[in-house]
Amino acid sequence: MVRNYHRKKEKVPREILLSALRQLKLQHDLKWGQSSYRTVAHSHGISKTTLFNHFQKVKHLASIPDNYFLNQAHHRQILKSEEEEELVGYLKLAMESNHSLTPTEVRKLVYSFVLGNGIKCPAMWHEYHSAGEDWFTSFMKRNQCLSLRKAEATSQARAAGFNYPVVHSYQDTLGGVFARHQYPQDRIINIDETSNQTVMAPETVVAIRGTKQVRQTTGAERGNNVSMICFGIAAGGFIPPAYVFPLKNVNRKSMNNSIPGSIAFANGTGWFDGNIMVDVIEHVQKYVQSSKENPVLIIWDNFSAHLDYLVVKKAKEYGMELLTLPPQTSHELQPLDVSVFVALKSI
Repeated sequence: MVRNYHRKKEKVPREILLSALRQLKLQHDLKWGQSSYRTVAHSHGISKTTLFNHFQKVKHLASIPDNYFLNQAHHRQILKSEEEEELVGYLKLAMESNHSLTPTEVRKLVYSFVLGNGIKCPAMWHEYHSAGEDWFTSFMKRNQCLSLRKAEATSQARAAGFNYPVVHSYQDTLGGVFARHQYPQDRIINIDETSNQTVMAPETVVAIRGTKQVRQTTGAERGNNVSMICFGIAAGGFIPPAYVFPLKNVNRKSMNNSIPGSIAFANGTGWFDGNIMVDVIEHVQKYVQSSKENPVLIIWDNFSAHLDYLVVKKAKEYGMELLTLPPQTSHELQPLDVSVFVALKSI
């Protein structure tokens, strides 16, 4: 059987077939003589054989439910629809627990389920102790809510840190901030850092089949990390970013073609520290003009440079309110990390 079977005839619309079955069922229940499959089928424009096959399944029912034709399982389907729904729920739970299953693990899990419940399955399953690839392909087609995705590595600390009590506590804190001051969207700023390689990874190229290694010329085998701090405004705008180059002094040529208004710093580590973050606060103040009468809310993670005394003092002078995300939760709660940096680094 091919994986992608194309029907030679169009399926009968569910409403038409349901109407024909109910008319035939009414004649059968009231015993109005011999019911004519041909007459009812002709009046509804469907095949007599199709109507007969479906009626044999419902003639013993008191009434035909509206959802009779929904999620009908194939006659050779190994797992029932209810069992597949239970499997989908288990896969969802595993994903939410950061322990998603690979296709091979899913197939082995299904085989153990079939074996434990005495369900009949193909002989090849017993030979390989696993469900077949064709079954897995069909299972994915039947359950469109599932898809194959490249999993993102998440440390145990992040997995343990992101839980309901932590997130609920953060939401309560955020609610308390808004209770004290109703910040408009243009006064809410999200700040986050990211690191960028000066040498981009080579893209997929065309090569001769059988070649063991394919090389692509780049500026260097390994580039330096250039840190960038971005500022996203809840209303949809942004503040020009800031960069930190792993240099002793800033080379202005490094800022060619950058966003107008961007600023650059030099640090041997190529990363932000407390002194640089003070200048970053000054950079933000230049664009938002924060004051105690018209403050802004800054949401960022608990990076040590963000908690530096001089940084907090400078922000307080400008009337800026600082809210830090809980530890090990930025991969889910940091807006820039979730929605911007992935697209930025894929360019």
